[in-house]
Order: sequence, then C-alpha cells, then structure tokens
Amino acid sequence: MRGITLVGFALVLVLSILVSGVQASTQLVIMVKDATDETLVDDAEVYINSQYVGKTGMDGGFTYVHPADSDLDFIIKKQGYRSWSGTVGQYSTSLNVFMERSQKTLYISVYDVETIVPVHKAEVSITNDDNTAVQKTDSGGKVEFEVQTDTSYDLEIRATGYQTYTSAIEMGAEDKKVQKYLTRSGKFVFSVTDALTGLPLEGAEVRLDKIQEGFTDDGGQLPLYISREHEYLIEVIKQDYIPYSEEVYLSEDDALLFVPLSMSHYQLTVSVRDAGGMAISGADVDIGGDSAGITDAMGVCGVNDIVAGTYRIEVAARGFDDWSEDVIVSGGSETVYVKMNFSQVPLNLKVTEPSGKPVIGVLVLLDGTSIGFTDVNGNLETSVGSGVSYVISLSKDGYISKSIGMSIPAGTDEMTETIAIEPEFPAFFVALSVIIGIVIVVGGLIYIRKEGMSSRRSRPDRKGGLGKRPGGRDL
Repeated sequence: MRGITLVGFALVLVLSILVSGVQASTQLVIMVKDATDETLVDDAEVYINSQYVGKTGMDGGFTYVHPADSDLDFIIKKQGYRSWSGTVGQYSTSLNVFMERSQKTLYISVYDVETIVPVHKAEVSITNDDNTAVQKTDSGGKVEFEVQTDTSYDLEIRATGYQTYTSAIEMGAEDKKVQKYLTRSGKFVFSVTDALTGLPLEGAEVRLDKIQEGFTDDGGQLPLYISREHEYLIEVIKQDYIPYSEEVYLSEDDALLFVPLSMSHYQLTVSVRDAGGMAISGADVDIGGDSAGITDAMGVCGVNDIVAGTYRIEVAARGFDDWSEDVIVSGGSETVYVKMNFSQVPLNLKVTEPSGKPVIGVLVLLDGTSIGFTDVNGNLETSVGSGVSYVISLSKDGYISKSIGMSIPAGTDEMTETIAIEPEFPAFFVALSVIIGIVIVVGGLIYIRKEGMSSRRSRPDRKGGLGKRPGGRDL
C-alpha cells in the first residue's frame, strides 16, 4: 500500500512538472502579408511590448517563444506600409497580420511632344487590379493621385486631337513625379520648295484662312494638326518669291501639300559718274558676268528682269579705273550708284634753259607736294590722274622759280611736257653791269657837255664876223 502511494506521488510530480513546462514556453507563429495582394512581406520589424525582437524572414514568418503569463502588445513596421499594432492573448500560438500599404502622391504632367506646351483637359487614368482613378489635367497640364507605395499602375492618357498614350508606372516608397508627352493626331505637312531648283525653302510663312500658322524649317516643311474635310485658303509667303494663294479642300486622306514658289523679278539700274559727279557715257556694264550694255548720255544702264540674289557688278570706261562690287538684290528694284576715279597716266616732264639745255636737279612740286628732282637729262617721270588740273612748280638755285598750270584730259594715255626756266645772273655781274651803266651815263653826260662848249666857241657874232675880246683880242 505504501509502495503504491509513492508511485502515485511520483506520477503526480512528473505531471506537475510537465504542465509547468508547457505554461512557461508558449510558441507564437506570426505571418505578415500584404493586405492588397496577400503576398508575404519580408523584413518587417516586430516589436513586442515596445521591444524590438526581430524581423520576418523571406516567407513573411516570425516565431516567438514566450512564457504564457500575460497578453502581448505587438507593433509591426515595414517601409512602404502603414504600421500594424494589436494585442495577442497569452495562449495564442499563431498570428496573421495584413499590412496596408502607405499612401504616396503620384504627380503627372502632360505636354505636347512638339511644342512642349501643357495639354489642358487631358483625361488621365491609373489602374491597379480592378481599381481605376481618373482625373483631367489643369491649365498647366498637371494631375495628382494618392497611390499605394511599391505598386504598379497602368497609365492611360487621352486628349482631343492627340494619340492615346499608355504606359506602366512603378511606385516606390516615395512620392513620384513623371512627365508624359502626347503626339498629335491628324498631322498635315506643308512642303515648300524653289520652283526652279527644287531646293527646300526655309522661313516661308504659311497662313490658313488669313491666320499665320508658322514658318517652314530648314527642310522647307511645316507640320500642322488641322481638321480634315474642310476647305482652307492657303497662303505661302516668302521674300523674293511670288506668293502662293489657293483655296484647297483637305480630305481625311490628305497628309501633304507641295508648294513650289517662283522667284520674283526686279529691275536693277546702274548709274555711273566721275569723281566730280559728271555722268559717264559709253561705260561698259557687266552684271553677274553678263553684259548689261553701255551707259547712255545720263550715265545709266540696267536690266529689267532680274531675280533676287547677289550679283557682281563691273564697270569699265576709258580714262577711268575699273570698278566692281557685289550687290544684293532683294525685296524690290535696286539702283546702284557708281563713282569712278580717273585712271593714272604717265607724265613725262623735261626742264631746260631757254636755249634747250637740260637743267639737272630741279625740284618739282605737284600741287605743292614734292615728286622729285630732274635727272641728268632734265627729265622726271611720274603718274597723275587723268581729267584733273594740276599746278607744277619748279625751283633750283641759280634759276628763277617758275609755276605753271597743267590739265590732263580724260582718256589721255600719256602726257609729255617741256618747261624752260631762266638762269639767274650772279650778284657780281649785276653790280658790274650797274657800274658800267653808271660809267656809260656819266661818260655820255661829259661828252654832251664838251660838245656844247665847242659849239659856243665857234659861233659867229651878229655882224657876221668873229667876235673880239675886250681889249681887241679875238675871241
């Protein structure tokens, strides 16, 4: 009996220990899932009674063993999700947590792909699973959506006159800004070319029903988005070209209009004058390498049918230097005023004494400017402009300085001029000449006086006889 009692006591003791062990170590299995799609959430932080105890694994699970002596307060955190909190009973062995994704803002801006102008009232929709949100862009082409983080959305944008745009957007854990560009539908292209060369014309103005729509690019094209099944007054204007104007009906199938422009024709007049403003007749005029004729009595020559462009004008006239210049003809008729300079001609000067003897080393001035000295032959060569008058001054010691006027006729090929200068007498010879002159004068006076006295001695008295001196002496 006593043995049985001991065995029973031992069994009770073992059962007590087992029961006590179970109460001391309850195991709680936690599974964390996404509330939207129930995918497992890994790396979620687990806090129990405000103490961090670990993170969920790749399978979204976390196991916690605790003494079953009280309920547990849980907080579970994960970036991109709203924090979850709750209380678990002390004997609970499992916990399923569904975490709501946090809300972030998706900013979408919509622009025209060509003009980069915001598209107003474009319909923008984003879809996630079966949930769709729709908004229209404001005047700045912008919309905003509150969306879940770490979520994919299908984006669709529709706008009148534009092709529908679709794409996918991946939201992360932060706000996101995206820009989208719409391509217009109903594109129509104007292609403007030179009618003669076929080359594209840049900068041609295109008007529809008198309203300016734009200018062609360097390829001669201007794309526009315009309504079809409509008639337009189409005008194409380009400087130096004949304007295009036509009523054109555009059908749905029309996408391109070729507009060849022909160049305008202008009058080009050349007026030729000399340095003094006098008209030069008979001057040869070339325009762009082709002869335009000769100038008339008014010095004018020209052509009446020339297209815009750059032309080299060349003018030649006898007695004048050739003239040439590039002239741009654009926007209307043009008059070119040409001032021609007289050409330079050789001038051969020869300085001699009146006897014809060459005078060496004579200083020659042309209009007061020295041009040199005469050589051993009394010559000096220089060049002067024709059609001009000059003053030539000559000077040399021992000679009387001299100035003369000289005119070089226009068209003169060469000019030769001989000028004689008088030698000066030396001072000694001048003084001697004066003395000789004085001697001659004095001698002449003495001679005249002696002749007068002789005449008086030989003169008879009034009675016809010789006179007598007082006292009876003959005179």
